[in-house]
Amino acid sequence: MMKLPTQRDMQPLRRNRTLGAAVGSLTVSPRSTTLRLVALSAVVLLLSCASHRVSAQTIWEVTPYHVQCWVAVASDATVPAEWQASLPLQLQATAQERLGAIWKFGAVAAPAAHHVDILRGHAYTLEELAEQTPQVRALDKLMVAAIRPDLHGYHVRVQQLDVRARQWTSTMDMTVGDGGQLVDAILQLMCDLFSPVVRIERVESDHVFASAQAVGLTRPKDSLRYWTTPAEIKPGDVLLPFIRKADRKGVVGPDGIEMVQWTVMTVGEKDTIGYRCDFESGYRQPFRPRRNSRIEQLAMRVQPTLAATTLELVDRKKPEQPLRGYEVYEKNADEQTTLLGRTDWRGQLSIARESDRPIRVLFVRNGQQLLGKLPMIVGNQARVVAPLRNDDIRLEAEGFLIGVQDSLVDLVARREVLAARIRRAIEAKELDKATALLKELRQLDTQDDFARRVQQRKQSLSSGDATVQTKIDQLFAQTRTLLGRYLSQEQVDTLAASLREATASEASTNN
Repeated sequence: MMKLPTQRDMQPLRRNRTLGAAVGSLTVSPRSTTLRLVALSAVVLLLSCASHRVSAQTIWEVTPYHVQCWVAVASDATVPAEWQASLPLQLQATAQERLGAIWKFGAVAAPAAHHVDILRGHAYTLEELAEQTPQVRALDKLMVAAIRPDLHGYHVRVQQLDVRARQWTSTMDMTVGDGGQLVDAILQLMCDLFSPVVRIERVESDHVFASAQAVGLTRPKDSLRYWTTPAEIKPGDVLLPFIRKADRKGVVGPDGIEMVQWTVMTVGEKDTIGYRCDFESGYRQPFRPRRNSRIEQLAMRVQPTLAATTLELVDRKKPEQPLRGYEVYEKNADEQTTLLGRTDWRGQLSIARESDRPIRVLFVRNGQQLLGKLPMIVGNQARVVAPLRNDDIRLEAEGFLIGVQDSLVDLVARREVLAARIRRAIEAKELDKATALLKELRQLDTQDDFARRVQQRKQSLSSGDATVQTKIDQLFAQTRTLLGRYLSQEQVDTLAASLREATASEASTNN
């Protein structure tokens, strides 16, 4: 219990009963001072209780999303003209009633400059939208709703632009039977489509901890309106990370957004630090361990809706050149790899979405060479392009050198057979036969012959990619080592010396 001030405590106040020039000259009585101190004590008590309740939450977690919806209604004889003005007003009132504090929401008629293109499904960049409507930069999310009449009533399509990531997410649509259902349909699609955002707070070697925006404003699960909590993050959700880099003035320009390529996150359980999120990445460490006031590491939830995603492999030095015939494997939870297929003449391979496995970890190989690890969310985008090093020249070099090694094995076998026959002939004193066999041995290809052919081929196999060229050089160096080991001239010289010694011995015996 908080102790109330005593008469002694108030003695200094009696000596100075003026609050100061900031509020004018005001005389304070002892009774009014006591009441003020009691009120102040109550306020301090309330603030301390409130601060205790939100101590585990940051401002980020109690900041609502700033969301705006642009509504575009097709001009048609079956569509009332007043809908273009009335639907946004009804939508705004309904959303504010149902969503509460999660969204700072507004709805307006689509700007005239973009009205037709929204109905067509055209997705503008943020910079293009901001030219006509600069205030769009202050939003977190921009929703665009297109309404057209069809044979069954009205078709509603909603798209979402994540302003911070400067990316359009997937599209959702539905058909309603009459105009009275349009507001509920738009709101339902917005909630289903909405992509919550988390901020990465701490980076570990194989996982991160993140906090979610507006999570402190969500309704409890026993709320009758719990379904309208689009800001909620749940275990099992998949996230795509991105980085926002501000300049010295704190402004994030068009080049200040960087998607963390080939990296996906999975939400785990929440603890006192935040949501633990595991990640799969094509990079050893895709995140920045150290925090920077000008750099935000964020991630947004994605909900794949497409039936498949086309993976397209291109040369990283020449993006216009597809990588044909490259093998794409998948590694499952049991660490087993399965061949999904090979890229076609366009460098493409279609991968079907599986609802129980939103994240797929793919590996690309060319011959015996692993070229890349590509974690991806299948069904989130219709097409993803992976720039990889063009390994065709290395594969050609590998094929040539495998042929050289096969020829080397065959030659070594023939040399060993002839060497054995020469030794037996010398032991049997069949020196003429040994001489003929030695001549045959000397007519076989030598180390110099092989080295000459290998060097000539190497000169025609060069790559503009330094990494690929290094691997080609390593392959040729390994082959030269094998030639020196198995095609040594020492074997021939030793046999010739043995034959000369046997010939000299026989000549001395005959004499």
